[in-house]
Amino acid sequence: MRQQINEADYRYYVLDDPQLSDAAYDRLKRRLIALETQFPQLITPDSPTQRVGAPLHDDFSKVNHRIAMLSLRDIRQDKVLAEWENDLRQRLHLSLDDSLEYVCEPKLDGLAISLLYRKGHLVTASTRGNGKVGEDVTANIRTIRSVPLVLRGAAPEILEVRGEVFMPLSEFRRQNETGENWATPRNTAAGAVRQHDPQVTASRHLQFIAYAVGETRGISFASQWELLQGLKQLGFRINDHNQRAHGLEEVRQYIAHWKSARENVDFPTDGVVIKVNSLAWQHQLGANSHEPRWAVAWKFEPAEKITKVLFITLQVGRTGALTPVAELQPMEIDGTQIRRASLHNIDEVRRLDVRAGDFVVVHKANEIIPEIVRVLKERRDGSQQPWKMPEPDNLEKAMLARQIEHAASAPALAIHGLGPKLAEQLVESGLVHDIADIFLLQETQLEQLPRFGAKRTEALLAAIGAAKKPALAHFLVALGIDGVGPRSAELLAAQFHDLDTIAQATPQTIEAVPGIGEHTAQQVSAWFADHQKVLLKLKKAGVMPQAVP
Repeated sequence: MRQQINEADYRYYVLDDPQLSDAAYDRLKRRLIALETQFPQLITPDSPTQRVGAPLHDDFSKVNHRIAMLSLRDIRQDKVLAEWENDLRQRLHLSLDDSLEYVCEPKLDGLAISLLYRKGHLVTASTRGNGKVGEDVTANIRTIRSVPLVLRGAAPEILEVRGEVFMPLSEFRRQNETGENWATPRNTAAGAVRQHDPQVTASRHLQFIAYAVGETRGISFASQWELLQGLKQLGFRINDHNQRAHGLEEVRQYIAHWKSARENVDFPTDGVVIKVNSLAWQHQLGANSHEPRWAVAWKFEPAEKITKVLFITLQVGRTGALTPVAELQPMEIDGTQIRRASLHNIDEVRRLDVRAGDFVVVHKANEIIPEIVRVLKERRDGSQQPWKMPEPDNLEKAMLARQIEHAASAPALAIHGLGPKLAEQLVESGLVHDIADIFLLQETQLEQLPRFGAKRTEALLAAIGAAKKPALAHFLVALGIDGVGPRSAELLAAQFHDLDTIAQATPQTIEAVPGIGEHTAQQVSAWFADHQKVLLKLKKAGVMPQAVP
């Protein structure tokens, strides 16, 4: 279990490529904690339960946290919440008649960041890292508009502000529509903060919400609520949904409210943070080696519903990638209408053994993406049949038509008049076998197609002719290389300047471009190695991508 958790931590924090769902990770860690509690002699210093955070990137200079940035204990059961309050009372020597006041905050699902201000000016921004040492990401954080560069009002000598960097859900959906295809808002925010080019970070439109302080000199607060209001006066954004709770019953009401209210806000949240309001009591309660005793995080379980798979379709992506999709009997999860769920790839269909007519359990992975958790095989009646891939010829035509449609779209070559239906016609008729064939189309060939008169033919050929000298970035998008959307194409064009240089670049050289990851670098290099004939045809057809000065 330790090995599995360490691997999950590495993929989540370092690679920003999680392989376990949050729920599966939490279950694994709870099992390990339970075992180590039962058999304390088995606890080792390198156990994941004995540390905070994650390994560090080697690419950034390190920042020592004067006060450790601890993680929070996760709880999901009411009895555990009550046990936590009983422990607080015992440590504070309070009776049942003494009231405890809390501050409840929506738990943001982003990247924890520390901002250090000296005499009101931002001097350092760092990630949490392993809790004691973080990564210096000052240049990138300065691009986030909700991070004040200079504090408002009377500035303290030293103020370390802690909070969360995140991508608003509306921005996450908008940017995914450009073809970048990020997995979750959290991963997108983490990746953007760790960019080597601050301009890439700025293009992600991240937000920062403050919720705590670390080292301070020249300023003090009496309570968590006063701290939040003080940060707001200094120019920080705080969560408008924070709320004081008098006693555990009001905490429960807040949690119950946010189980459904989280669907109506624009920030990613996966739970509720509950903090003792009095800072004096926080100090008295202290912390253990990896988490404070005065705060916990109530984590929401992903909502699950049972529905029926009506049929399975095959979605063809912009690069021609094939994605099986389960078309579902419509149902609602947390206020969202769910009609379909991606099955990711052929192997996932086989692993789940999902079939048309199956009843399945569905939840929203990372609170956003509909996902089939398991198939209720015990409810099969014999009418369900294993799903089969469509015939290869039909698949190849569908993939090619999608590639041609993408190449002619606005972010690419912008060939007006060449839409989805015409792309299918050109492929079905055998006139187009690759992107280069678009530029070899003749008037006599087009006029043989249904509903293609002289006027339409002339207009299309004129649009194709106008697309023969595209901007280099637009041409790279048109090629449909996996991982290369508009932003990645701009980075490559700015770095290499002309098509021949990109075509000859090694994966290592491409990966060295700030903002380009290993996967994209491998895909770019492989595409140019495998498509020399297409590139030659494009050149002979007079297509000349414009070099970047």
